[in-house]
Amino acid sequence: MSCFDFDIGEITNATWNTKYPDVSIRFEKTDLVWISCAFLWISLPLEIYYLRHSKAMNIPFNPYNVTKLITIALMSALSLTDTINYEFYENIANPIYAYSSLIKFLTFGLFFGLTVANIKFGIRSSGTLFLFSLLLVVFGAPEFRTKLIRKNENVSPENESSFVSKILFIWFDRFIWKGYKKPLKNEDLWNLDYDNTSAAIVLKFKKSWTILMQTKNNEFPVTIAVGISETSEEQPWRIPNELVPENWPSKGEISFVDFSVRYRENLELVLKGVNFCVNGGEKVGIVGRTGSGKSSLTLSLFRIIESASGKILLDGIDISSVGLHALRSRITIIPQDPVLFSGTLRINLDPLSQYSDEQIWHALELIHFKTFVSRLNCGLLYEIKENGQNFSVGQRQLVCLARAILHDNKVLVLDEASSGTDLETDNLIQITIRTIYKNHTVLTIAHRLNTIMDYDRILVLDEGMIIEYDAPDTLLKNKNSFFYKMAADAGLK
Repeated sequence: MSCFDFDIGEITNATWNTKYPDVSIRFEKTDLVWISCAFLWISLPLEIYYLRHSKAMNIPFNPYNVTKLITIALMSALSLTDTINYEFYENIANPIYAYSSLIKFLTFGLFFGLTVANIKFGIRSSGTLFLFSLLLVVFGAPEFRTKLIRKNENVSPENESSFVSKILFIWFDRFIWKGYKKPLKNEDLWNLDYDNTSAAIVLKFKKSWTILMQTKNNEFPVTIAVGISETSEEQPWRIPNELVPENWPSKGEISFVDFSVRYRENLELVLKGVNFCVNGGEKVGIVGRTGSGKSSLTLSLFRIIESASGKILLDGIDISSVGLHALRSRITIIPQDPVLFSGTLRINLDPLSQYSDEQIWHALELIHFKTFVSRLNCGLLYEIKENGQNFSVGQRQLVCLARAILHDNKVLVLDEASSGTDLETDNLIQITIRTIYKNHTVLTIAHRLNTIMDYDRILVLDEGMIIEYDAPDTLLKNKNSFFYKMAADAGLK
Protein backbone atom coordinates (compact mmCIF):
# COMPACT_ATOMS: atom_id res chain seq x y z
CA MET A 1 0.00 0.00 0.00
CA SER A 2 1.32 3.42 -0.92
CA CYS A 3 2.27 5.80 1.81
CA PHE A 4 -0.27 8.30 0.49
CA ASP A 5 -3.25 5.93 0.95
CA PHE A 6 -4.79 7.03 4.23
CA ASP A 7 -8.09 7.60 5.95
CA ILE A 8 -8.99 11.29 5.88
CA GLY A 9 -10.69 10.81 9.25
CA GLU A 10 -7.34 10.17 10.86
CA ILE A 11 -6.09 13.69 10.06
CA THR A 12 -8.51 15.30 12.48
CA ASN A 13 -7.41 13.12 15.40
CA ALA A 14 -4.73 15.37 16.90
CA THR A 15 -4.50 13.34 20.10
CA TRP A 16 -3.45 10.10 18.46
CA ASN A 17 -0.47 8.36 20.15
CA THR A 18 -0.19 11.07 22.78
CA LYS A 19 2.55 10.24 25.25
CA TYR A 20 3.77 13.57 26.57
CA PRO A 21 1.83 16.20 28.52
CA ASP A 22 2.06 18.98 25.90
CA VAL A 23 0.93 17.77 22.45
CA SER A 24 0.98 14.49 20.57
CA ILE A 25 3.69 13.43 18.13
CA ARG A 26 1.10 13.38 15.37
CA PHE A 27 0.07 16.97 16.15
CA GLU A 28 3.71 18.04 16.08
CA LYS A 29 4.38 16.46 12.68
CA THR A 30 1.17 17.59 10.96
CA ASP A 31 -0.91 20.44 12.35
CA LEU A 32 1.96 22.59 13.64
CA VAL A 33 3.88 22.15 10.39
CA TRP A 34 0.83 22.97 8.27
CA ILE A 35 0.02 26.15 10.21
CA SER A 36 3.42 27.78 9.53
CA CYS A 37 3.43 26.63 5.89
CA ALA A 38 -0.13 27.84 5.37
CA PHE A 39 0.86 31.27 6.69
CA LEU A 40 3.53 31.70 3.98
CA TRP A 41 1.26 30.55 1.16
CA ILE A 42 -1.60 32.77 2.32
CA SER A 43 0.78 35.75 2.62
CA LEU A 44 2.25 35.14 -0.85
CA PRO A 45 -0.03 37.67 -2.70
CA LEU A 46 0.87 40.37 -0.16
CA GLU A 47 4.61 39.63 -0.51
CA ILE A 48 4.38 39.78 -4.32
CA TYR A 49 2.60 43.13 -4.07
CA TYR A 50 5.43 44.65 -1.98
CA LEU A 51 8.08 43.22 -4.32
CA ARG A 52 6.44 44.74 -7.38
CA HIS A 53 6.17 48.17 -5.73
CA SER A 54 9.67 48.16 -4.25
CA LYS A 55 11.87 51.06 -5.45
CA ALA A 56 15.06 49.89 -3.70
CA MET A 57 18.17 48.85 -5.59
CA ASN A 58 19.53 45.33 -5.99
CA ILE A 59 21.40 44.12 -2.86
CA PRO A 60 24.79 42.54 -3.68
CA PHE A 61 25.40 39.01 -2.41
CA ASN A 62 27.34 38.90 0.85
CA PRO A 63 28.25 36.10 3.31
CA TYR A 64 25.06 36.72 5.28
CA ASN A 65 22.77 36.35 2.24
CA VAL A 66 24.68 33.35 0.93
CA THR A 67 24.51 31.61 4.32
CA LYS A 68 20.78 32.26 4.52
CA LEU A 69 20.16 30.82 1.04
CA ILE A 70 22.32 27.75 1.75
CA THR A 71 20.42 27.14 5.02
CA ILE A 72 17.04 27.34 3.27
CA ALA A 73 18.28 25.05 0.48
CA LEU A 74 19.46 22.47 3.04
CA MET A 75 16.12 22.59 4.87
CA SER A 76 14.33 22.04 1.55
CA ALA A 77 16.62 19.10 0.70
CA LEU A 78 16.04 17.50 4.13
CA SER A 79 12.28 17.78 3.66
CA LEU A 80 12.57 16.07 0.28
CA THR A 81 14.67 13.32 1.86
CA ASP A 82 12.02 12.78 4.56
CA THR A 83 9.34 12.50 1.88
CA ILE A 84 11.35 9.81 0.04
CA ASN A 85 12.00 7.98 3.33
CA TYR A 86 8.32 7.84 4.25
CA GLU A 87 7.25 6.76 0.77
CA PHE A 88 9.80 4.03 0.05
CA TYR A 89 11.59 3.01 3.22
CA GLU A 90 9.30 3.56 6.18
CA ASN A 91 6.91 0.89 7.43
CA ILE A 92 4.71 3.43 9.16
CA ALA A 93 1.18 3.20 10.48
CA ASN A 94 0.52 6.91 9.74
CA PRO A 95 1.61 7.80 6.20
CA ILE A 96 0.17 11.31 6.60
CA TYR A 97 3.64 12.26 7.86
CA ALA A 98 4.86 12.05 4.26
CA TYR A 99 2.40 14.76 3.27
CA SER A 100 3.87 17.04 5.92
CA SER A 101 7.37 16.48 4.51
CA LEU A 102 6.16 17.17 0.97
CA ILE A 103 4.39 20.36 2.09
CA LYS A 104 7.55 21.51 3.89
CA PHE A 105 9.65 20.81 0.76
CA LEU A 106 7.35 22.93 -1.43
CA THR A 107 7.12 25.69 1.19
CA PHE A 108 10.90 25.89 1.63
CA GLY A 109 11.20 26.10 -2.14
CA LEU A 110 8.85 29.08 -2.04
CA PHE A 111 10.84 30.50 0.90
CA PHE A 112 14.06 30.21 -1.15
CA GLY A 113 12.47 31.91 -4.17
CA LEU A 114 11.07 34.78 -2.12
CA THR A 115 14.42 35.30 -0.40
CA VAL A 116 16.20 35.56 -3.80
CA ALA A 117 13.48 37.98 -4.98
CA ASN A 118 13.95 40.14 -1.85
CA ILE A 119 17.68 40.40 -2.57
CA LYS A 120 17.02 41.26 -6.22
CA PHE A 121 14.44 43.97 -5.40
CA GLY A 122 16.52 45.42 -2.56
CA ILE A 123 14.31 44.45 0.38
CA ARG A 124 16.68 43.82 3.28
CA SER A 125 14.06 42.63 5.77
CA SER A 126 10.67 41.16 4.85
CA GLY A 127 8.05 41.08 7.58
CA THR A 128 6.32 38.09 5.98
CA LEU A 129 9.50 35.99 5.81
CA PHE A 130 10.46 37.03 9.33
CA LEU A 131 7.10 35.93 10.76
CA PHE A 132 7.32 32.68 8.80
CA SER A 133 10.78 31.98 10.27
CA LEU A 134 9.46 32.81 13.73
CA LEU A 135 6.51 30.42 13.30
CA LEU A 136 8.89 27.67 12.18
CA VAL A 137 10.93 28.11 15.36
CA VAL A 138 7.91 28.35 17.70
CA PHE A 139 5.96 25.47 16.17
CA GLY A 140 9.09 23.36 15.68
CA ALA A 141 10.08 23.61 19.35
CA PRO A 142 7.66 20.88 20.60
CA GLU A 143 8.92 18.39 17.99
CA PHE A 144 12.53 19.23 18.85
CA ARG A 145 11.77 18.73 22.54
CA THR A 146 10.11 15.40 21.84
CA LYS A 147 13.15 14.22 19.87
CA LEU A 148 15.36 15.05 22.85
CA ILE A 149 13.06 13.12 25.19
CA ARG A 150 12.89 10.15 22.81
CA LYS A 151 16.69 10.21 22.55
CA ASN A 152 16.93 9.99 26.33
CA GLU A 153 14.44 7.13 26.22
CA ASN A 154 16.86 5.11 24.11
CA VAL A 155 14.66 5.00 21.01
CA SER A 156 16.11 3.38 17.87
CA PRO A 157 17.94 6.01 15.76
CA GLU A 158 16.76 4.43 12.52
CA ASN A 159 13.69 6.64 12.09
CA GLU A 160 15.74 9.78 12.78
CA SER A 161 18.59 8.84 10.43
CA SER A 162 19.18 10.24 6.97
CA PHE A 163 18.44 8.65 3.64
CA VAL A 164 22.11 7.73 3.08
CA SER A 165 22.41 6.35 6.62
CA LYS A 166 19.49 4.02 6.05
CA ILE A 167 20.85 2.75 2.73
CA LEU A 168 24.32 2.04 4.17
CA PHE A 169 23.14 1.08 7.71
CA ILE A 170 25.38 3.77 9.18
CA TRP A 171 22.84 4.28 11.98
CA PHE A 172 23.57 0.72 13.14
CA ASP A 173 27.39 1.02 13.25
CA ARG A 174 27.60 2.44 16.78
CA PHE A 175 25.54 -0.45 18.13
CA ILE A 176 27.77 -2.99 16.37
CA TRP A 177 30.95 -1.44 17.76
CA LYS A 178 29.49 -1.39 21.26
CA GLY A 179 28.68 -5.09 21.01
CA TYR A 180 32.14 -5.79 19.60
CA LYS A 181 33.91 -4.11 22.51
CA LYS A 182 31.85 -5.66 25.32
CA PRO A 183 28.80 -7.90 25.82
CA LEU A 184 25.54 -6.02 25.37
CA LYS A 185 23.21 -5.48 28.31
CA ASN A 186 19.46 -4.83 28.44
CA GLU A 187 20.00 -1.10 28.85
CA ASP A 188 22.03 -1.06 25.62
CA LEU A 189 19.05 -2.25 23.58
CA TRP A 190 16.75 0.27 21.94
CA ASN A 191 13.15 0.62 23.01
CA LEU A 192 10.45 -0.24 20.52
CA ASP A 193 9.56 2.59 18.21
CA TYR A 194 5.86 3.29 17.88
CA ASP A 195 5.64 1.82 14.39
CA ASN A 196 6.72 -1.53 15.81
CA THR A 197 4.37 -1.54 18.78
CA SER A 198 1.17 -3.55 18.92
CA ALA A 199 -0.94 -0.37 18.59
CA ALA A 200 0.57 0.44 15.19
CA ILE A 201 0.62 -3.18 14.00
CA VAL A 202 -3.05 -3.66 14.91
CA LEU A 203 -3.95 -0.51 12.99
CA LYS A 204 -2.16 -1.75 9.87
CA PHE A 205 -3.64 -5.23 10.27
CA LYS A 206 -7.14 -3.76 10.62
CA LYS A 207 -6.76 -1.86 7.34
CA SER A 208 -5.42 -4.94 5.51
CA TRP A 209 -8.10 -7.17 7.04
CA THR A 210 -10.87 -4.79 5.95
CA ILE A 211 -9.60 -4.83 2.37
CA LEU A 212 -9.28 -8.64 2.46
CA MET A 213 -12.80 -9.11 3.84
CA GLN A 214 -14.27 -6.83 1.18
CA THR A 215 -12.58 -9.00 -1.45
CA LYS A 216 -13.60 -12.27 0.21
CA ASN A 217 -17.21 -11.17 0.65
CA ASN A 218 -17.52 -10.89 -3.12
CA GLU A 219 -16.26 -14.47 -3.48
CA PHE A 220 -18.17 -15.89 -0.49
CA PRO A 221 -21.58 -16.47 -2.13
CA VAL A 222 -19.90 -18.42 -4.93
CA THR A 223 -18.05 -20.58 -2.40
CA ILE A 224 -21.28 -21.25 -0.51
CA ALA A 225 -23.12 -22.15 -3.70
CA VAL A 226 -20.42 -24.64 -4.69
CA GLY A 227 -20.40 -26.13 -1.18
CA ILE A 228 -24.18 -26.56 -1.16
CA SER A 229 -24.17 -28.17 -4.59
CA GLU A 230 -21.59 -30.72 -3.41
CA THR A 231 -23.34 -31.49 -0.10
CA SER A 232 -25.52 -34.59 0.00
CA GLU A 233 -29.16 -33.95 0.83
CA GLU A 234 -30.54 -34.78 4.26
CA GLN A 235 -32.84 -37.75 4.52
CA PRO A 236 -36.63 -37.20 4.28
CA TRP A 237 -38.15 -35.12 7.07
CA ARG A 238 -41.32 -37.19 6.99
CA ILE A 239 -41.90 -40.62 5.46
CA PRO A 240 -45.40 -41.26 4.08
CA ASN A 241 -47.31 -44.03 5.84
CA GLU A 242 -44.53 -44.65 8.37
CA LEU A 243 -45.62 -47.12 11.03
CA VAL A 244 -44.40 -45.50 14.25
CA PRO A 245 -46.47 -45.86 17.43
CA GLU A 246 -47.71 -42.59 18.88
CA ASN A 247 -45.98 -43.23 22.22
CA TRP A 248 -42.71 -44.44 20.62
CA PRO A 249 -40.31 -44.94 22.26
CA SER A 250 -42.22 -46.18 25.30
CA LYS A 251 -39.36 -48.15 26.88
CA GLY A 252 -36.30 -46.23 25.78
CA GLU A 253 -34.27 -49.30 24.77
CA ILE A 254 -31.33 -48.42 22.49
CA SER A 255 -29.22 -50.92 20.53
CA PHE A 256 -26.19 -50.19 18.36
CA VAL A 257 -25.67 -53.14 16.06
CA ASP A 258 -22.26 -53.36 14.32
CA PHE A 259 -22.60 -49.62 13.79
CA SER A 260 -20.00 -47.61 11.85
CA VAL A 261 -20.10 -44.00 10.71
CA ARG A 262 -17.96 -41.39 8.98
CA TYR A 263 -18.53 -37.66 8.53
CA ARG A 264 -18.08 -37.67 4.78
CA GLU A 265 -17.26 -40.07 2.00
CA ASN A 266 -13.59 -40.96 1.61
CA LEU A 267 -12.91 -40.02 5.27
CA GLU A 268 -11.92 -42.50 7.97
CA LEU A 269 -14.56 -44.08 10.19
CA VAL A 270 -15.12 -42.27 13.48
CA LEU A 271 -17.12 -45.16 14.94
CA LYS A 272 -15.96 -48.65 14.00
CA GLY A 273 -18.32 -51.58 14.40
CA VAL A 274 -19.88 -50.42 17.68
CA ASN A 275 -22.08 -53.00 19.49
CA PHE A 276 -23.86 -52.29 22.78
CA CYS A 277 -27.35 -52.13 24.28
CA VAL A 278 -28.96 -49.73 26.73
CA ASN A 279 -31.95 -51.07 28.63
CA GLY A 280 -35.00 -48.89 29.13
CA GLY A 281 -34.61 -46.56 32.12
CA GLU A 282 -30.83 -47.06 32.36
CA LYS A 283 -28.39 -44.24 33.00
CA VAL A 284 -25.26 -44.66 30.89
CA GLY A 285 -22.22 -42.41 31.09
CA ILE A 286 -20.08 -42.08 27.95
CA VAL A 287 -16.43 -41.23 28.50
CA GLY A 288 -13.21 -41.15 26.51
CA ARG A 289 -10.42 -38.92 25.37
CA THR A 290 -10.91 -36.11 22.88
CA GLY A 291 -11.63 -37.59 19.44
CA SER A 292 -12.68 -40.97 20.80
CA GLY A 293 -16.14 -40.75 19.20
CA LYS A 294 -18.38 -39.61 22.07
CA SER A 295 -20.13 -36.79 20.21
CA SER A 296 -20.28 -38.88 17.02
CA LEU A 297 -22.33 -41.41 18.97
CA THR A 298 -25.01 -38.84 19.85
CA LEU A 299 -24.95 -37.29 16.36
CA SER A 300 -25.63 -40.75 14.94
CA LEU A 301 -28.57 -41.23 17.30
CA PHE A 302 -30.19 -38.08 15.89
CA ARG A 303 -29.07 -39.00 12.36
CA ILE A 304 -27.12 -35.78 11.97
CA ILE A 305 -24.62 -38.10 10.34
CA GLU A 306 -25.87 -41.25 8.60
CA SER A 307 -24.46 -44.71 9.16
CA ALA A 308 -21.81 -46.20 6.93
CA SER A 309 -22.84 -49.70 8.03
CA GLY A 310 -24.88 -51.33 10.77
CA LYS A 311 -27.97 -49.90 12.43
CA ILE A 312 -29.41 -48.30 15.57
CA LEU A 313 -32.58 -49.70 17.08
CA LEU A 314 -34.83 -47.63 19.34
CA ASP A 315 -37.41 -49.86 21.04
CA GLY A 316 -36.70 -52.39 18.31
CA ILE A 317 -37.34 -49.99 15.40
CA ASP A 318 -34.51 -49.17 13.02
CA ILE A 319 -34.19 -45.38 13.22
CA SER A 320 -33.12 -45.21 9.54
CA SER A 321 -36.65 -46.29 8.60
CA VAL A 322 -38.19 -43.37 10.46
CA GLY A 323 -38.53 -39.79 9.21
CA LEU A 324 -36.22 -37.27 10.78
CA HIS A 325 -39.09 -35.31 12.34
CA ALA A 326 -40.53 -38.36 14.06
CA LEU A 327 -37.09 -39.42 15.32
CA ARG A 328 -35.75 -36.08 16.56
CA SER A 329 -39.01 -35.04 18.19
CA ARG A 330 -39.00 -38.24 20.32
CA ILE A 331 -35.48 -37.76 21.73
CA THR A 332 -34.40 -34.84 23.90
CA ILE A 333 -30.91 -33.41 23.96
CA ILE A 334 -29.38 -30.80 26.23
CA PRO A 335 -26.24 -29.62 24.43
CA GLN A 336 -23.00 -28.33 25.88
CA ASP A 337 -23.71 -24.86 24.53
CA PRO A 338 -27.30 -23.88 25.47
CA VAL A 339 -29.26 -22.29 22.63
CA LEU A 340 -31.64 -19.40 23.29
CA PHE A 341 -33.27 -17.09 20.75
CA SER A 342 -34.28 -13.45 20.91
CA GLY A 343 -37.88 -13.34 22.10
CA THR A 344 -39.84 -13.99 25.25
CA LEU A 345 -38.86 -16.61 27.79
CA ARG A 346 -42.11 -18.44 27.05
CA ILE A 347 -41.30 -18.74 23.34
CA ASN A 348 -37.91 -20.17 24.22
CA LEU A 349 -39.51 -22.74 26.51
CA ASP A 350 -42.45 -23.58 24.24
CA PRO A 351 -41.82 -22.40 20.67
CA LEU A 352 -44.87 -24.19 19.24
CA SER A 353 -47.27 -23.16 22.06
CA GLN A 354 -48.01 -26.78 22.97
CA TYR A 355 -48.15 -26.31 26.74
CA SER A 356 -50.12 -24.16 29.17
CA ASP A 357 -48.63 -21.57 31.51
CA GLU A 358 -49.32 -23.90 34.45
CA GLN A 359 -47.23 -26.67 32.85
CA ILE A 360 -44.38 -24.24 32.13
CA TRP A 361 -44.37 -22.87 35.70
CA HIS A 362 -44.40 -26.45 37.02
CA ALA A 363 -41.36 -27.33 34.88
CA LEU A 364 -39.55 -24.25 36.20
CA GLU A 365 -40.44 -25.23 39.75
CA LEU A 366 -38.99 -28.70 39.28
CA ILE A 367 -35.58 -27.24 38.45
CA HIS A 368 -35.78 -24.59 41.22
CA PHE A 369 -35.92 -21.79 38.65
CA LYS A 370 -39.48 -20.59 39.31
CA THR A 371 -38.50 -18.05 42.00
CA PHE A 372 -35.97 -16.38 39.71
CA VAL A 373 -38.38 -16.17 36.75
CA SER A 374 -41.23 -14.84 38.90
CA ARG A 375 -39.01 -11.92 39.93
CA LEU A 376 -38.26 -10.99 36.34
CA ASN A 377 -40.07 -8.09 34.74
CA CYS A 378 -43.11 -9.61 32.94
CA GLY A 379 -42.29 -13.15 34.14
CA LEU A 380 -42.68 -15.61 31.24
CA LEU A 381 -42.98 -12.67 28.83
CA TYR A 382 -39.52 -11.42 29.81
CA GLU A 383 -37.58 -10.52 26.67
CA ILE A 384 -34.44 -12.57 26.11
CA LYS A 385 -31.70 -11.02 24.03
CA GLU A 386 -30.07 -12.79 21.11
CA ASN A 387 -28.16 -15.90 22.25
CA GLY A 388 -29.48 -15.27 25.78
CA GLN A 389 -26.96 -12.52 26.48
CA ASN A 390 -28.94 -11.26 29.49
CA PHE A 391 -28.78 -14.74 31.13
CA SER A 392 -25.71 -16.42 32.56
CA VAL A 393 -24.47 -19.71 31.09
CA GLY A 394 -25.95 -21.63 34.02
CA GLN A 395 -29.33 -19.90 33.66
CA ARG A 396 -29.41 -20.61 29.92
CA GLN A 397 -28.71 -24.27 30.66
CA LEU A 398 -31.58 -24.39 33.16
CA VAL A 399 -33.93 -22.95 30.52
CA CYS A 400 -32.88 -25.79 28.19
CA LEU A 401 -33.48 -28.28 31.00
CA ALA A 402 -36.99 -26.88 31.60
CA ARG A 403 -37.65 -27.18 27.87
CA ALA A 404 -36.59 -30.84 28.02
CA ILE A 405 -38.88 -31.50 31.00
CA LEU A 406 -41.86 -30.08 29.08
CA HIS A 407 -41.29 -32.48 26.18
CA ASP A 408 -40.95 -35.43 28.59
CA ASN A 409 -39.38 -37.79 26.04
CA LYS A 410 -38.33 -41.25 27.16
CA VAL A 411 -34.74 -40.77 26.01
CA LEU A 412 -32.56 -37.89 27.19
CA VAL A 413 -29.08 -37.11 25.86
CA LEU A 414 -26.76 -34.83 27.81
CA ASP A 415 -23.82 -33.70 25.68
CA GLU A 416 -21.50 -32.44 28.45
CA ALA A 417 -24.39 -30.21 29.49
CA SER A 418 -22.83 -29.11 32.77
CA SER A 419 -19.22 -28.70 31.60
CA GLY A 420 -19.48 -24.90 31.27
CA THR A 421 -21.73 -24.24 34.27
CA ASP A 422 -20.99 -23.42 37.88
CA LEU A 423 -21.16 -26.12 40.56
CA GLU A 424 -24.56 -24.96 41.85
CA THR A 425 -26.18 -25.28 38.42
CA ASP A 426 -24.39 -28.57 37.88
CA ASN A 427 -25.90 -29.89 41.13
CA LEU A 428 -29.39 -28.75 40.07
CA ILE A 429 -29.04 -30.57 36.75
CA GLN A 430 -27.81 -33.75 38.43
CA ILE A 431 -30.62 -33.68 41.02
CA THR A 432 -33.21 -33.22 38.26
CA ILE A 433 -31.84 -36.17 36.30
CA ARG A 434 -31.90 -38.42 39.36
CA THR A 435 -35.47 -37.51 40.32
CA ILE A 436 -37.52 -36.48 37.29
CA TYR A 437 -35.64 -38.76 34.88
CA LYS A 438 -35.24 -41.73 37.22
CA ASN A 439 -37.43 -43.91 34.93
CA HIS A 440 -36.05 -42.49 31.67
CA THR A 441 -33.11 -43.60 29.55
CA VAL A 442 -30.28 -41.13 29.96
CA LEU A 443 -27.08 -41.01 27.89
CA THR A 444 -24.52 -38.58 29.31
CA ILE A 445 -21.27 -37.53 27.69
CA ALA A 446 -19.38 -36.84 30.88
CA HIS A 447 -17.02 -33.96 31.44
CA ARG A 448 -16.87 -34.41 35.20
CA LEU A 449 -16.58 -38.08 36.11
CA ASN A 450 -18.12 -37.51 39.56
CA THR A 451 -21.48 -36.79 37.87
CA ILE A 452 -21.75 -40.33 36.47
CA MET A 453 -20.22 -42.42 39.27
CA ASP A 454 -23.70 -43.57 40.40
CA TYR A 455 -24.90 -44.39 36.86
CA ASP A 456 -25.95 -47.92 35.92
CA ARG A 457 -23.18 -48.43 33.37
CA ILE A 458 -20.17 -46.65 31.88
CA LEU A 459 -19.29 -46.80 28.18
CA VAL A 460 -15.61 -46.12 27.50
CA LEU A 461 -14.65 -45.23 23.92
CA ASP A 462 -11.22 -44.97 22.33
CA GLU A 463 -10.51 -44.26 18.66
CA GLY A 464 -14.12 -45.01 17.72
CA MET A 465 -14.28 -48.41 19.44
CA ILE A 466 -15.76 -49.61 22.73
CA ILE A 467 -13.00 -50.75 25.07
CA GLU A 468 -15.09 -51.04 28.27
CA TYR A 469 -18.80 -51.22 29.07
CA ASP A 470 -19.86 -52.16 32.58
CA ALA A 471 -21.05 -50.85 35.92
CA PRO A 472 -18.77 -48.18 37.41
CA ASP A 473 -18.07 -50.24 40.54
CA THR A 474 -16.99 -53.19 38.43
CA LEU A 475 -14.67 -51.06 36.30
CA LEU A 476 -13.15 -49.41 39.35
CA LYS A 477 -12.31 -52.79 40.90
CA ASN A 478 -10.04 -53.49 37.94
CA LYS A 479 -6.98 -51.29 38.42
CA ASN A 480 -5.90 -52.00 34.86
CA SER A 481 -9.13 -50.66 33.38
CA PHE A 482 -9.13 -47.47 31.33
CA PHE A 483 -11.92 -46.02 33.47
CA TYR A 484 -9.94 -46.66 36.67
CA LYS A 485 -7.04 -44.65 35.27
CA MET A 486 -9.37 -41.80 34.28
CA ALA A 487 -10.92 -41.78 37.76
CA ALA A 488 -7.47 -41.77 39.37
CA ASP A 489 -6.39 -38.83 37.17
CA ALA A 490 -9.55 -36.98 38.27
CA GLY A 491 -8.74 -37.61 41.93
CA LEU A 492 -11.70 -39.93 42.46
CA LYS A 493 -9.51 -42.88 43.51
